[in-house]
Amino acid sequence: MTCWRRCLLNLEHWRIEANGLASPLVMELSETELRMLEKLRRRQQLLRRYRVPLLILHGMITLSWFVLLIIVVQMKMDVTGKLIVVSYMLPPIFFFMGISSFWFGYMIRNWRGEPNTTLLLKIVDELRKPAE
Repeated sequence: MTCWRRCLLNLEHWRIEANGLASPLVMELSETELRMLEKLRRRQQLLRRYRVPLLILHGMITLSWFVLLIIVVQMKMDVTGKLIVVSYMLPPIFFFMGISSFWFGYMIRNWRGEPNTTLLLKIVDELRKPAE
């Protein structure tokens, strides 16, 4: 059973205190689960830290490929030579633009972090707090 499923199942268990109020049980996690949570936290922090540089990198890659294509088109050579150069350049251009566009979409989609991971970390933090 994965950690997030176990966390959601633990939400159903409540302890009734002496004053009649229900409070969540305190969650105890194993070492592997704690390591997994730390990896998730680090991934969320890296995503937030590097979102703007990755977007800037996407813009620079896009701009550089267009500039390179413009330079090739304006070169002093016959049409056949230009077509050969452009035909050899197109596959890497499409490859790098595809990867760059994927990262651009991923960054925009997860601008504030991955919603499922954020929710999981909040639930685990709440369940790990001792009852007050």
